[in-house]
Amino acid sequence: MVRQLTAPDRWQVMYASSAEELRSILHTGPVSLAVVDLAMLDGSPRLAAELADRSRRGLRVVVTTDEHNESNERRARMHGPVFYAPKPLNIRLLNHVVEGALGAAV
Repeated sequence: MVRQLTAPDRWQVMYASSAEELRSILHTGPVSLAVVDLAMLDGSPRLAAELADRSRRGLRVVVTTDEHNESNERRARMHGPVFYAPKPLNIRLLNHVVEGALGAAV
């Protein structure tokens, strides 16, 4: 879904379908922002720890989830300084959250 909503003319976008793929992308060079599903974080403690550490050093992390509720939002925010974008995503919401994340001071 994120692949269809992102603006390749505005950002260089790389996609990962697994925690291992995302960790590999994080190690290839500078990354400004990661959009990751809460289920991927819950399923990979190593990825969650790495994103939390990198977010404290400047990486912006947007966490999405299929089911929006206070518990999921709280769990997302336990992974460090993150931005939260519950699904269903639409282009306006995703752009708003991404622009806010990229413009935020970290």
